[in-house]
Amino acid sequence: MLAALIRSRQIGGTGNCERQLACQAQTNIVNRFVSTRADERVPLEADGMTPVPPFSCKFCPASNSSNLLAIADEGGSVQLVNYNRSSIIKEWNAHTNAIFDIAWQHNGDKLLTGSGDGTVIEWDICKNVKLATYAGHKGSVKSIDVQPDDTRVFTTGSRDGSIKIWDPRCNKFGDIYKAVNTIQNAHSANCNKKATRKNSTTFTANSVTCITYHDSNTIISAGATDGKLKKWDIRRCYSSPKSISKPISEILYSGDSPRIRGFTSLIIDSTRTNLFASCTDNRIYRYNLHSTTAKPSATYTGHSNASFFVKTALSPDDQYLISGSSCSSAYIWKVNNPLQSPSTLIGHSSEVTCVDWCPHDFGFIATCSDDNYRIWRLRNDYNAIEPYNLIGICQTARTTTAAENSTLQKSTVLLKDRRNVLDPIENRDNHPISSVKNPLQQQLNLSPTHVINQGKKRSSGTSTRYLENRVNSQDTHRTSKSLPRKKLKYDVRKFSNAGDVSIQSQSMDTSTKQTTIESYFK
Repeated sequence: MLAALIRSRQIGGTGNCERQLACQAQTNIVNRFVSTRADERVPLEADGMTPVPPFSCKFCPASNSSNLLAIADEGGSVQLVNYNRSSIIKEWNAHTNAIFDIAWQHNGDKLLTGSGDGTVIEWDICKNVKLATYAGHKGSVKSIDVQPDDTRVFTTGSRDGSIKIWDPRCNKFGDIYKAVNTIQNAHSANCNKKATRKNSTTFTANSVTCITYHDSNTIISAGATDGKLKKWDIRRCYSSPKSISKPISEILYSGDSPRIRGFTSLIIDSTRTNLFASCTDNRIYRYNLHSTTAKPSATYTGHSNASFFVKTALSPDDQYLISGSSCSSAYIWKVNNPLQSPSTLIGHSSEVTCVDWCPHDFGFIATCSDDNYRIWRLRNDYNAIEPYNLIGICQTARTTTAAENSTLQKSTVLLKDRRNVLDPIENRDNHPISSVKNPLQQQLNLSPTHVINQGKKRSSGTSTRYLENRVNSQDTHRTSKSLPRKKLKYDVRKFSNAGDVSIQSQSMDTSTKQTTIESYFK
């Protein structure tokens, strides 16, 4: 179908079609993002054959960074990619456990990596040398953010429920740096009692899933289960490890879900005014941090968020919001028009987790999925793209009916019944794998390797030779007989289809399938 559409544009694609395309480009410029086979990469183990799912991607914030994009994966490796050429510059093994978050500092010459082993390592990417190790967390490091005015200071949130502030200028003990300040039990589910051995909750219930700096002295954090956004003054001393730390302010859960939900991602715009909080109730809430009310100023819907790996990002002009999704696509909203249907980056064959928008070039987006990571480019030369090479496009989502929204809610419930949303890597059942491509995958010419590669996934969060060396790998530790992460994504999709609750099988009739790609070129 793509070949026929492109051929029609090459032969007689002038006139009304061209005028409609120009009008659409003015209305929504993000619809011109595409991804080709050259923009797709699959991280591999040290053996060069076993695929590894990427967990984090970050563009270098420095404008003179030689077009650098950092990719961290479940195996503990880091790749530096030239996103303009889609080529790997260098790759190294940073940890012996999964890397859940990364952050750039010092004008793009240093990179921080937070791992499931509870440590953060600072790397000199020019010399490929480890500069420092920051240790102190008792659980996986889930989030890292660098202070906006002093990039030497950074903050981490962990699965052990604590938030730590680090400064490499002090608290060095041998080769290891200790935190200069620690906020214990930041998001404890039992907030009215002291955390003792008898009533202490599990790491998952206490988990700090995401943090971000509001300004140089305050940070905002979110947890996995308490549904609260808390603001902390890092100049205060939170010294008591057995008491519940008290924030300077907090925002309660704003949704209408019967149970309180957790947050998977926090981002703040360049003015430090608007906070975007991605929640597991399939909504992204926007809060005005200078407002006197704790209610969200806007809500963005249309995607599915069923795991704590789904992240969000803002465009460099703060005009667009992008988010991953559990339904194998990424979604883009216009910030000042939250009621408008989002545009959809389609082409992935599994859950889209981490996303990032290049901070100094609007025309580049990076998305990570369980099968690979991709670079999306803003292009006008559709005639120069061969149909075989076009594997991802951006389209405007049509308005869904009330019946389809009801079906989506039922599908979400089934997904959450099949997965432990508190820790989506653990406690999953063994079921067959579906390798049948849906019509949309066939239209986008997805390579059969996307389905075949899932059978080559290793059975653990890291290579088996590192199993003995793990330190508190709560997020990725599984036995050698358990299913890998990638297989389960396809398994959940097949289970949904078997229950006749698949959105694609119900909402994509013949006419919709034909207009799915055609609407992009009109």
